[in-house]
Amino acid sequence: MNVSASTIGSAVAYILFRYLFHAWGKSFLAKSAQLHRLNRTIGRHLFRSILLARIIPVIPAALINLYAGVFAIPF
Repeated sequence: MNVSASTIGSAVAYILFRYLFHAWGKSFLAKSAQLHRLNRTIGRHLFRSILLARIIPVIPAALINLYAGVFAIPF
């Protein structure tokens, strides 16, 4: 029950962030060359990047969902 509720909550958060804040994320990336380069690197190594972010206990899952949604990381 807990795993399914967490998965559903993460999916809903991802969808909300993707459709509500995607334009803001694109403009934010356009302002910073370093963030654009980081986003491009994460996009190239997507599975490894998300896996490492999930394993590191310092990064909250909600922050990972926010990043993935705003910067259009595929679900």
